[in-house]
Amino acid sequence: MKRIIPLLLASLVAVVEPAVAQVGQVLNPMPRPFPYELAEPAPMPRADLREPVAAPSIPDPGPSFDWPAQPPRRALRAEDRIHLFTPSVNVFDAASLIAAPNVGTAKGQFSSSRVIPLEALNTYPWSAVGKVFFTAADGKEYECSAAVIAPRIILTAGHCVHEGKNGATGFVQSLEFHPGFHLGDTIGVWEASFVITSTEWTKSGGKVPNVADYAVVELVDNELGRVGDVVGWLGVLTKKLRTRNETTSSCPNFSIQRP
Repeated sequence: MKRIIPLLLASLVAVVEPAVAQVGQVLNPMPRPFPYELAEPAPMPRADLREPVAAPSIPDPGPSFDWPAQPPRRALRAEDRIHLFTPSVNVFDAASLIAAPNVGTAKGQFSSSRVIPLEALNTYPWSAVGKVFFTAADGKEYECSAAVIAPRIILTAGHCVHEGKNGATGFVQSLEFHPGFHLGDTIGVWEASFVITSTEWTKSGGKVPNVADYAVVELVDNELGRVGDVVGWLGVLTKKLRTRNETTSSCPNFSIQRP
């Protein structure tokens, strides 16, 4: 089975972006106890906006790919949530931390106001979005966002699993996923066993824009079962980027406590 899973992961990535080569890594078990409250947001790749943005280097691989969504097998309850830690700062109460303009660097409109009510934390599809905590290649603890896209698979950014340089040694050492994460509470904890990202990202030097900055991660079943059966999973649609009236969901990368 362990030999089959990496092949399935590689096949999934190949279907989404068949023109991109992939590289994978087996991950170590998560160290215990993990200092969740000290984890920093993963360093974001930066682009020099003074330089012209080059066209994506990956050729159009063909038609769009549509992977259907699936709700959880049963409704989630408030008592299903696990309390991991109490953050020192409630980022949702700190308005100054979420103040933002209404357009990004590409002049795309967005909102910093709440679009998901707090009572929806245990409700699909928001239950399928969560936070990953990981130990990076340099031994430091970080956090990122991810979403469930298959019974045991999550989708995240390439820079959340690999530093964009140093080959096989640039991968994270260990990683775990917390669906429905909110202020130290989570629906459950699923550890990662294998990760795949694009070869183009691992050789990028960590620079963006990079259309290959993505990764898929295999999760080990926990006492609740497969993560997708518990929280559901989201659909995947490629080559159909919307530019207006689009609401996306993720865990905000705010640092909730400083050492």
